[in-house]
Amino acid sequence: AEQLRSVPWYSVYGNHDLHADPCACTEDDAQCAQVNPDVTDRSRFYMPAPSFHVDHPELNTEVVGLDLNMVGDGNVCNMARCPDACRATLWRRHVQARNLLNWRVSSSPYKNLVVFSHYPTDY
Repeated sequence: AEQLRSVPWYSVYGNHDLHADPCACTEDDAQCAQVNPDVTDRSRFYMPAPSFHVDHPELNTEVVGLDLNMVGDGNVCNMARCPDACRATLWRRHVQARNLLNWRVSSSPYKNLVVFSHYPTDY
C-alpha cells in the first residue's frame, strides 16, 4: 500500500541475502545489491550501509542496524561465490557492527535506541 511506503523501512542483510549478492565478496559497500543510501527512495528498503545508525530527534530516538551475519558461524559463506573472502568480509563487518553499537550506546544523545539485526539476541 502506498501509505505503508510513505516512510522509510530499515533493513539489514540476512544470511540468505548473501548467497548470490556481491556484498559477500567485496569490501566496497557500494557494490552491495541491497544497500540503498537514498532515504527518499521508497521503492526499496533503506540500508545506507551493512551497519548504520539514523537519528530521529523528533522522537528522541536513534535507530541502529547491525550486520552480524558472522554469528552464523561462517556457514553463510559456504554458499557464497567466494567462501574465503566472504568469511573475511563478514568478520570485518561483525567487528564494525560491534564497534558501532558500543559507540552509539556510549555517545547517543537520545533517550531511546532501537537496535536490530537479522539474528535474535540469544543466537
